[in-house]
Amino acid sequence: PNGTAAMCRASIEAALTDKDGAGRDLFEKINNAKNILGDTIEMMAHGSRLVTRDAIHRGDLMTLADIPSVLSATVRILNKLASP
Repeated sequence: PNGTAAMCRASIEAALTDKDGAGRDLFEKINNAKNILGDTIEMMAHGSRLVTRDAIHRGDLMTLADIPSVLSATVRILNKLASP
């Protein structure tokens, strides 16, 4: 589960950076990309950030029940960032 968390979080952060998502951390990058993401996708990005935070920074295991929603949110966020 933590590998999934790391992959999703890193993918979102890399995509935000590519879209000129300035900020010192993922929280700021998401906030600074609000005009690109829109309200719904921004909330998804923050939700994904919160769910994956403890797995990445504290080594806590993400629950198996969280994986489908984190993967789905990641795909929606990446699709939004990839769209013109």
